[in-house]
Amino acid sequence: MGSLSNLLLHLWQQLILCIRQDYLFRELLLLNRKLPNNVRFVAKRRATIWGGASLLSVLLSAMEDLVKHADDWNWKWDYVINLSESDFPLKTTAQLEKFLSLSNGKNFIKSHGRDVQKFILKQGLDKTFLECENRMWRIGDRSLPRGIVIDGGSDWVALHREFVHYIITTNDTLVEGLKTVFKYTLLPAENCGYMTNCSTRRA
Repeated sequence: MGSLSNLLLHLWQQLILCIRQDYLFRELLLLNRKLPNNVRFVAKRRATIWGGASLLSVLLSAMEDLVKHADDWNWKWDYVINLSESDFPLKTTAQLEKFLSLSNGKNFIKSHGRDVQKFILKQGLDKTFLECENRMWRIGDRSLPRGIVIDGGSDWVALHREFVHYIITTNDTLVEGLKTVFKYTLLPAENCGYMTNCSTRRA
């Protein structure tokens, strides 16, 4: 709780935060009273595990809340930046805002590299996983969909508002299919943004 409180108090001036951790919910409600215009809690909170499908589902849920409720909350936002509660920015909010405003419209995602087959094996993308009992279980082999860019990176991303709106509201069968694939993937949050960004017409 201490590191998250420090992060929020460091950034609180103009930053808007959407909190998705369930285990901190009660303690953070107190902090929410201090920063009522900067902190919101996602509607669908749930426990997550490292590398689990739950991480991606909660991230998508937070994005959905932003897309659906930003006007009601009177929030004007340009980017979703996914951080863990122990991350602490090296740049000031003003420096970050300036950089992102100069790059407006771009998504910031990290690629693991160019050796696709090595990446598939390393990430277990050729395997089907199921999250159950606080772990990811490998339940079989699978073939990846054709016609997509296969790569990934970190789940620490900065995604532009238009891209977030697109992946939340689109009926594009490719995007919906990728969401289904990543529901049964190890480390889906590290791959979903990258593959969706690079495989759709929004790239």
